[in-house]
Amino acid sequence: MENISLYICAYNVEKTIEDVIIGVLNLDPKPNEFIVINDGSTDSTLEILDKYKKYIKILNLAKNMGVGYGRNLAIKESKNKFVATIDSDVVPDKKWLINIYEVMIANKSQLCGGLLLEKYLKSNRYNYWRTIHIMHRFKEKTINDVKTFITGSNMLLDKNAWLKVGGYDEQFRTNGEDVHFCTKLRINGFKISYDSKPFCYHLQNDNLQSLLDRCWRYYVSGTGLKKPTYKRLLLRSIKHFKYCLINLSKDLINFRFSIIDIHFRVLFNYIKMEYRSCKNREVKF
Repeated sequence: MENISLYICAYNVEKTIEDVIIGVLNLDPKPNEFIVINDGSTDSTLEILDKYKKYIKILNLAKNMGVGYGRNLAIKESKNKFVATIDSDVVPDKKWLINIYEVMIANKSQLCGGLLLEKYLKSNRYNYWRTIHIMHRFKEKTINDVKTFITGSNMLLDKNAWLKVGGYDEQFRTNGEDVHFCTKLRINGFKISYDSKPFCYHLQNDNLQSLLDRCWRYYVSGTGLKKPTYKRLLLRSIKHFKYCLINLSKDLINFRFSIIDIHFRVLFNYIKMEYRSCKNREVKF
């Protein structure tokens, strides 16, 4: 395996970051460079990182700049051609790095993603709903040439491709940067692959409010909602309602009765947040 840099973007992740760091340090083989962007954290994230500063190159930002900026900074500062990343609530399997590298080389791709498994899948119904409806695009599959996008939760990148397309769009502060970046790669003729052999565990454990916040962030990042108007509010509300009915029907057909009410909670939150955005003439998070 060639030398690989690995980075994590961290913002107020005191509950998960230590488990993630230990997971990276337990990789076999290990990356020869480990970078963590502390993106203006105000909790104890930095104190936890300092415990492992012997093994980590810590880049501290004075204020929160967002995930698009953090990714670009980490890749810019990395010293290797191949740059891996995992999210700050994702723990890699011991063989994740070598497996994702081998898949990428075999497919001659410039970006490769792996499987994300939910550690707390059945601990509550919010995790269960999230896993079914907004996570894990491909699951246990092998796709040699992805025509859409892979999520940024765990992936390996050829730095030359990043340079060629001009990096990540730094307007994406919370999420959505991976979708936009994959689009730029494909437009420029680069290849994206995916395989479930390299896998990681997702440590996210949602409650109702965190799930509603997550759905709204994903929606805003995916649609580019920048100029909210009441006309759009009406049209988008109709669209939300349609998707709500479609997904609700799928759950009914599959006897997933315990999570049906969550669809309506998500729908009402969409409408509420869009109304606030219209009222304030800017997108509200």
